[in-house]
Amino acid sequence: MTAPASVLDYLQTTSAAMDRGYTADCVAHACAVADLLLSAGREAWIGRLRDVTQLGEDVFHGPLIPRRFTGDQARTWNVHYVCCSGTDVYDPMLGAPVSIEHYSLAAFGKPLDVTEHLSPQATANLWRTGALKASFRRH
Repeated sequence: MTAPASVLDYLQTTSAAMDRGYTADCVAHACAVADLLLSAGREAWIGRLRDVTQLGEDVFHGPLIPRRFTGDQARTWNVHYVCCSGTDVYDPMLGAPVSIEHYSLAAFGKPLDVTEHLSPQATANLWRTGALKASFRRH
């Protein structure tokens, strides 16, 4: 299914505004995309990326370094949230929807799973009550 035009506009416009580095934060972008998708009657769910390695009893969270931003624009995260619909990821960092299977290589240059942070039902329920963004403070 094709994404609503307003979602594509948001991705393209926000991506273009990132010409000097990442703007806002991934939670704000994921929530904005979810709002656009849900307002258009589409399903939305919140995905999460982490580079986690178990080292004995310890857990190591590897860095997520977006390929797009280098030099003084470089960013490093240990978690990144995105809005998904079906099997597509909507991240303004890339400017267009990308399939889940290709997303982490395109965004971070390494194969990582996009895991479900909030199910479609939880995302829709939180959105309806106006608590989607606030719910991230509890996780």
